[in-house]
Amino acid sequence: MTPAAATRELLDSMRRDVAELVYATVLRLDAKDFVGWLELCTNDFTYAIRAWSPEIRKDMTWLEHDREGIDTLVRQLPRHNTDQSTFTRHATVYAVAVDEDGRTATVVTAVSIYRTELDGGRTEIFAVGRYHDQAQLGADGWRLRSRELRLDTRSLGIGTHYPL
Repeated sequence: MTPAAATRELLDSMRRDVAELVYATVLRLDAKDFVGWLELCTNDFTYAIRAWSPEIRKDMTWLEHDREGIDTLVRQLPRHNTDQSTFTRHATVYAVAVDEDGRTATVVTAVSIYRTELDGGRTEIFAVGRYHDQAQLGADGWRLRSRELRLDTRSLGIGTHYPL
């Protein structure tokens, strides 16, 4: 195998590993395993949900926390009156760019979030957008360092103040 082919194979392997990390985060969020989801994140993880508003011509930030803030949020969720519907995410990783250092990656993933009501079982599209992730390679493998969910959807209703 040529050095160029070996490099390509290594980069492809890293891209697959990062894509698998993104999909693992989606599975944990679908299971409402927020503590498990945080285990897939670095200690300096940051999270934000934003949407562009054409009416006010600027970004709206709906949620923004560092690791400690997200940890507090998810541990307090059982004490809050939240939407108990089932949320199912359909995610497709569009692009994984591994930096030259081989230890960081930028990821863009399309996501559609479906909401199935607890009463009646009706399913509807809840939100559509893209995850913009930064991943970092550490001793325990790839972990999310940051996630910004850029939503096209601008109306989420009440009781949805947890990670999407």
